Amino acid sequence: MAVTAAEAQASSARVEKGQKKRQLYAAAETDWSMRIFLALSAAAVVFGWLIRGEEYFTAEEGVGYWLGIVGGVLMVSQLLYSARKSAKFMRNWGRVGRWFSIHKFIGIGAPILILYHSNFGLGSFNSNIALVSMLLVVASGLVGRFIYTKFSYRLFGRQADLDKLKEYMNASREEFVEDRGIPATVVDRLNRFEEHVRSVPKGILNKIGHVAFLGFRARMQRFAAKRALRAALKVKAAEKSWPKALYRKRLSAGKLHVDAYMICVRRVVEFNAYTRLFAVWHVIHVPFLIMMYIAGVVHVIAVHMY
Repeated sequence: MAVTAAEAQASSARVEKGQKKRQLYAAAETDWSMRIFLALSAAAVVFGWLIRGEEYFTAEEGVGYWLGIVGGVLMVSQLLYSARKSAKFMRNWGRVGRWFSIHKFIGIGAPILILYHSNFGLGSFNSNIALVSMLLVVASGLVGRFIYTKFSYRLFGRQADLDKLKEYMNASREEFVEDRGIPATVVDRLNRFEEHVRSVPKGILNKIGHVAFLGFRARMQRFAAKRALRAALKVKAAEKSWPKALYRKRLSAGKLHVDAYMICVRRVVEFNAYTRLFAVWHVIHVPFLIMMYIAGVVHVIAVHMY
């Protein structure tokens, strides 16, 4: 059966549109600068731990002393990020996103300087309290960053919100329902998956498990949907005597629609869960932060007075 120019053009348009949709829904931009910085930071921590016995740095004098001063000043400077978000006179002091990026880098780099300052060991009682407080804040901050990346990303160059995500998800659903290249069995499978993941179970542990295994379930469902799509299109291609080029284009377009839809469903569910979890995290993180600053001030006073 010959393929008309109109059919070929329509099939190519579906592929191109699907590629754009998948890029749109592919969510947050990969923050390679942060990943590289995290890798370098981990290497610095391992290196410092391995050479701690050589005592190249001492907290009382020399480079070790100044590492503590610089690290402490940088930790205090972290308060500027909170001030930038809330203080009216700082609203024009650069974009909040830029401040947040600096906040993340300093939140990892400054504690490493303080670890070198302490030579990765314990000291007096007040210094131990300050060190432990700082490590708690760092650990809490890393958890907060993980939670934040689960619901904070950009679509169409603007910060995403739940309404926009639902709008794009519904648009994606309509697209693959209307696309004649996607069999009804695949559409039904995806619809059932959406209904399942959007029905939040009762109980805190069940809710945590529901979100924690969402990514795994989505990958398995995406694989199954693409396999069903491939099988259905093979049957359809044989019935209508499609050439291989048309079959591959229809299959590619269908896969792209599946990807876009599955990604968007997952993000809607994660947005709901992680925004609530982030609010809980913030309540826990603030007391750790206050304790760290109090312990740090006491440590500095004790060191310079006694």
